[in-house]
Amino acid sequence: MPKGIDPGFDYKPGASQGREGIVQTMLGRLPVELRQSVATTLPSMNPQKPGLAQILAAKEQELRRRDPRLPELAYVLDEQGNVLLEKEGQNDRITFTQAELDLLTGKILTHNHPSGRSLSEQDVDLLLASGLAQIRATGAGYDYSMDLPENPISTYFIIKGRIEAMKSEIGQQLRNQMNSGEITLEEANLLGLHLLWSRLSPVLKVTYRREKFDGI
Repeated sequence: MPKGIDPGFDYKPGASQGREGIVQTMLGRLPVELRQSVATTLPSMNPQKPGLAQILAAKEQELRRRDPRLPELAYVLDEQGNVLLEKEGQNDRITFTQAELDLLTGKILTHNHPSGRSLSEQDVDLLLASGLAQIRATGAGYDYSMDLPENPISTYFIIKGRIEAMKSEIGQQLRNQMNSGEITLEEANLLGLHLLWSRLSPVLKVTYRREKFDGI
């Protein structure tokens, strides 16, 4: 392997302005009632709901067709499927203003990952700190999504306590598979984040999905 490359974790895609810009400022602002409010919000935010599902599917079709050389693009939708925000970022991140962050609680955010990888750590930080009902990313033949857990603050600190050890374990597994010729470096980079959330989600009691789509 090229020196310094950690498969699946060497690039951080996602709707992010960094932990310093989101988590430290927003976790403290989450209301005590957030768990109860999210419990009533999530059913109406289900992407299978008629209307919302159609609009979400159309927006994600646009994201899949987007030239991967262009910066990331995000849409924020409410429970009726109204697009509250369309925001273009950089090649590997999207930065939100405080006013834009204030719009996110209880909403769905979907965006493209030109890298094709699953949700980044920054994506999950944004989900937990902003109170989004769901965060989604599309790329490389798959849609990825995660729902807000009942206790986002507790989940955030559990993630911080376990993520480095889990990343190291997955990184070693992928290196072994590359060394044996089972997978390529490209395949390892696509798998890393997906394996991370697949293994952490049962511990965190969060709903994480990877759904394959055909064509664009």
